[in-house]
Amino acid sequence: MLDVSKRSDKDAPLVIKFLSDYVKKWQKTGNTILMTLRNTKLESMRVRFPSIFMSFETKTEFSTRLDVVPHDRMDSKNIRLYRRLKGMECQLAYKGIFQKKPFFEIHDSLKKLRSYLPDLAISPALRDFLSKDKELMSLIKELKPDNVEILLSSLNPMEILSSKQEDNLIPIIVDFYLNPPFISWEVFVTKMISKGFRMQKKYINMMKLVERIVILLNTFTSNQETIVL
Repeated sequence: MLDVSKRSDKDAPLVIKFLSDYVKKWQKTGNTILMTLRNTKLESMRVRFPSIFMSFETKTEFSTRLDVVPHDRMDSKNIRLYRRLKGMECQLAYKGIFQKKPFFEIHDSLKKLRSYLPDLAISPALRDFLSKDKELMSLIKELKPDNVEILLSSLNPMEILSSKQEDNLIPIIVDFYLNPPFISWEVFVTKMISKGFRMQKKYINMMKLVERIVILLNTFTSNQETIVL
């Protein structure tokens, strides 16, 4: 990775320049930027620029991973914890026509997944926990992200690369659920950001939104660990 202090501004992507107070090191591979962070609760973050269908425009996606239980601590209790948390995955949605109101809902994928895993217990616990946080909802209202997803890791990187189609991923996700090798949360925040004088503020607010979600996930997961027997 490249140390920000040893790299000239002209070499850095705009997102690195705008987040220079928070970026310690960065590395660009293809359409993805990996950042090691400072002055924030986040350790690292990944930035992607997915294309918009039928357009030359792109969106900006910030994502990070929160490790909860590593491989060497996975026991029967933590397997039960993983399965409990899996049914709590959620996503951001909006309601209303003229003044859209943001709210969290249970993730769309869970209903389909339950057809393969009848014992998957879908719960609104995380959705409700996030929705009650005033700081989080204030950040969302200001930023107006296009998409926010909070998911448990269900794939290894090589499995993602080898299985491009969703239907091919389902058996892998099911096997991961039955035999989880670790527990990690994945947080994704996506927004279309146009160039302009508010561009830097939007990047900073995206990072702050990811950070707030990670802080809340830490608290929520710790509470769930005390419930699982």
